[in-house]
Amino acid sequence: MKMIFYVEDPENSAVYENVSTARSNPASKKHQGEQRTAAPASTGVKVYKVISVIVGIICILLVVYIVVQHLGLNDNGSTRDTLKNLTEERDDLKRTLLVVEAANKNLTGQRDELMQRMNDFDSQRRSLTEERDSMKALLMNLKVELGWVLFKCSTYYVSSEKKTWQASRDDCRQRGADLIIINSEEEQSFANQFKVYMWIGLTDLQTEGTWRWVDGTPLSTSYWGTNEPNGARGENCGDIKSFNAKNSWNDEKCANSLNWICEKKVCQ
Repeated sequence: MKMIFYVEDPENSAVYENVSTARSNPASKKHQGEQRTAAPASTGVKVYKVISVIVGIICILLVVYIVVQHLGLNDNGSTRDTLKNLTEERDDLKRTLLVVEAANKNLTGQRDELMQRMNDFDSQRRSLTEERDSMKALLMNLKVELGWVLFKCSTYYVSSEKKTWQASRDDCRQRGADLIIINSEEEQSFANQFKVYMWIGLTDLQTEGTWRWVDGTPLSTSYWGTNEPNGARGENCGDIKSFNAKNSWNDEKCANSLNWICEKKVCQ
């Protein structure tokens, strides 16, 4: 019998040992099968996680989009309300402006009217001042003229001598006056207080029966005595013949001689 001897290599022996162990150990084979099966399962879990992350991101983006849209809608509504309020305020301001312009126009008119009144008052004041100064000067002159009496806006002179009606009037004219023209009951009473029969500036020489004052104005209010004027014997000139203030006038012959009363206007 021939015998063969083998020299055992340590590395190869280990391989052989492992191979033989694997062949001889069924449990090891089962474990290796489980490892091969576990590899595909691990890959599926990773894909699921990726999908979950993507879906989560999409959900987050969707929520963000919804929130942004909601805020945008609210912002648009707020903008519309603001625009509406501003429009209403603008319209109110326009109406207020119209009212202010109308009031300003009215005030301008009132101002112009007041200025015109002030100008008128100033003109009247100057006129009255001039008239006052003129009256003062006249009164100073009248103080020198003996026999003149001031009553309202006229001064009066009663003669101490007697003349015809025309001569009496001429004397008054020389004094810058004329025979008295009686325009009121007050002036009539004033003339009667002298208790003198005297000529007045009344005549119907131009037209018989139509009595006029020396300035040409027709007689309107009269103070004739009873049954006067009677027009007897060419009595065409008027005089004061009694001292009843309401019934003192008489028609007299113009050629007769009487005292007379002159009147000079000193104001209007």
